[in-house]
Amino acid sequence: MKLPFLNRGDELRRIRKRLKGQEPSFSCIYGRRRIGKSRLIRQAVGKLPAASYVGDERDESLQRAALARVIDSILPGFSRVHYPDWEPLIGQAGVTVASHTGPGAVGIACVTAT
Repeated sequence: MKLPFLNRGDELRRIRKRLKGQEPSFSCIYGRRRIGKSRLIRQAVGKLPAASYVGDERDESLQRAALARVIDSILPGFSRVHYPDWEPLIGQAGVTVASHTGPGAVGIACVTAT
């Protein structure tokens, strides 16, 4: 049974406003585990071109490489670079999205606090 999507109207409106904006942007959704960050993003993005990645227990370097490959699926060439830490990867994702032309170019990072 799929649970209903409740009480996230404000967050959905804010994300969708960015998706419909004329300027490229990069957003970070941050919060503790299991509060619906991924579902919020899926709900907001709908059928727009998007890539999704869920972290796991592997070494951080393997996870960064995997995330770069996922981003590469919608921003070709992104994974050609080695990212030694999370900050350069997320920073480059923001720069790449900002250089992407067209209305509503948005990057959204879903990060879980531990």
